[in-house]
Amino acid sequence: MNNKKTVTTNEIEPKPIVYMRTERKSAIHDIYLYAFEDSKQHREYTQVFHAITNAGEDDTVNIYLNNPGGHISTGIQLINAVNKSRCNNLNVHVDAPVYSMASLFTVAAFKKGANIHLGEDVFLMFHDYSGGNYGKGNEQFIAALHEREWTLQFFLNCCHPFLTTDEIDKLVRGEDLYINRDDAVKRFASARKILEKESKPKKGR
Repeated sequence: MNNKKTVTTNEIEPKPIVYMRTERKSAIHDIYLYAFEDSKQHREYTQVFHAITNAGEDDTVNIYLNNPGGHISTGIQLINAVNKSRCNNLNVHVDAPVYSMASLFTVAAFKKGANIHLGEDVFLMFHDYSGGNYGKGNEQFIAALHEREWTLQFFLNCCHPFLTTDEIDKLVRGEDLYINRDDAVKRFASARKILEKESKPKKGR
């Protein structure tokens, strides 16, 4: 008999929802993410980070996305949770169009070995972040220079080779990029071949 536990909160909308089902010696974690909330609401994601990071090798983690994006630091911590996870069966289900940080997370999770499942009539939207700095003029100038360099490297880490370097450069310069389902399927297949080739040990001369 399966045991089922639901973990959620009632303070904000939208909120992440985590279900856990146990089957013999393994567990199945079903995680529904509707937005990447900002730092003030970050505690809502504690159960999400915990479930992904602490999943066992034989567990299954399913992350379901119907997500417009959100706060970049929450997305980064979610990516790092995937990086730390020992789970060998991690799945990202894109059940509706995803935007911004949700698209970056999808591709970053793919690069770390997650299986990507694209629903019908979905697309991925990529763009540069929105935000701002305050302080003395020189501080704002230094911060802007740093963030531009950081953003480029972050996009490369998350999205290349799913996105080309030219496409990433356009994103950093402010262009938006929409990728429909059929194109995304082809890009994931092509990126997988490139990543598998890069991961093979090079033969000595």
